[in-house]
Amino acid sequence: MLTEKYITLPAGFLMKGKPKITYTKYVMVTENTTFYINNPSKNASDKYYIYAYGGITGSSSDAGNAIRQADEQMGVVMDNHNHIVWERGGKFLSNTVSLMDKTTVSGNVSSMKACMHMLLQSAQVTEDASALKGASTMDILKKYISTPVNLTGCTVDEILYFVSSGKPVIAMKNSSQAVLINAYTSSSVSWFDPSTGATTKMSPNGAERFFENAGYVFISYI
Repeated sequence: MLTEKYITLPAGFLMKGKPKITYTKYVMVTENTTFYINNPSKNASDKYYIYAYGGITGSSSDAGNAIRQADEQMGVVMDNHNHIVWERGGKFLSNTVSLMDKTTVSGNVSSMKACMHMLLQSAQVTEDASALKGASTMDILKKYISTPVNLTGCTVDEILYFVSSGKPVIAMKNSSQAVLINAYTSSSVSWFDPSTGATTKMSPNGAERFFENAGYVFISYI
């Protein structure tokens, strides 16, 4: 019925043999199943599409809102650049994003600049933390990477999809201080705090409450 099903295998699983593949003898398609998205101009605003129940169920200019809808509908989020942004059930049981340079607060380097510096390093971008300037965090990131994404409003469980795919997530721990979430397991979520230079580890439920109290403010990239 033109439905794809994905099986997520546990970490460390070793496949002893190549699975057998069975093909249908005949396939009949009675309608056009292609979804077309016009190529956007460089200045076009980002658009996020929710795909669930076999079709497009909605769209939003807010990535966080689109992800929340897709989570409720067991779906997938795509953007208008044909990137898969998020998918329900698409993360590993655990993952750690190595931080090449643990940037800390110093001089004119705030906790947010330090977190942006580390996030850009993970995207293979080299720039001095003190040189990061702009009207907002998203404006600064867009100077160096083409697909930063504002995940504000998402839960911790939802944003861990990005950590699973090797991308750290900037998170606000209060109204003025940022941290970088870079690791998780089934029993913990970890983040680096550039204000203290220390790594904090908390249970998933504890981390959920911690960042919920801070307003669920997250930023990563695709």
